[in-house]
Amino acid sequence: MRAFAGIPLSPATVQRLSELKNRLDGSGADIAWVRPENLHMTLAFLGDITQEQAERASAAMAGAAVRHSSFPVQFDCVGAFPGERFPRILWAGIRAGAERMVALGEDVRAGLNGIGQEEDKPFVPHVTVGRVQSAHQGRGLRERLAQIQSVWVATPVETIGVIRLYESKLERSGPTYRAAGEWPLGAPSK
Repeated sequence: MRAFAGIPLSPATVQRLSELKNRLDGSGADIAWVRPENLHMTLAFLGDITQEQAERASAAMAGAAVRHSSFPVQFDCVGAFPGERFPRILWAGIRAGAERMVALGEDVRAGLNGIGQEEDKPFVPHVTVGRVQSAHQGRGLRERLAQIQSVWVATPVETIGVIRLYESKLERSGPTYRAAGEWPLGAPSK
């Protein structure tokens, strides 16, 4: 299965991130938006893995979940990777709760070492909201991004309480994600 480790978002946060998309959409840029039901925070992308690797990933994620208790975060900044000058990925990020999120992300990644694809970039807690498809209206997008950054109102406080192993299926209409396993933070493993 094609898989990744991630964190689901509350309906209130998904709604607020959809409003961000609507504000950026007015730029006229060529952007493929992440569907609201697919919004999540990725901890690690595993790629195509076997059933045995999925079982190892599940055990590693269960172990990481036990070592961390739930904590609050708030998506309170927006930006683009690799940067605003030539944006390719549009994201919402966190400052409040970022330190604990990085610790959780690094712990999950360490446990997943040797299972699937290796993550070679440092973990940056964010939610991808869209992918820029071309340079069309790039200036308008950069201007809109700068405007939004100055007036962005943070999402509701989100409690990070579970981590999930997601299965990703690529379809004509875009990817669909299904939870293949879920572990509450701070709960003893079974």
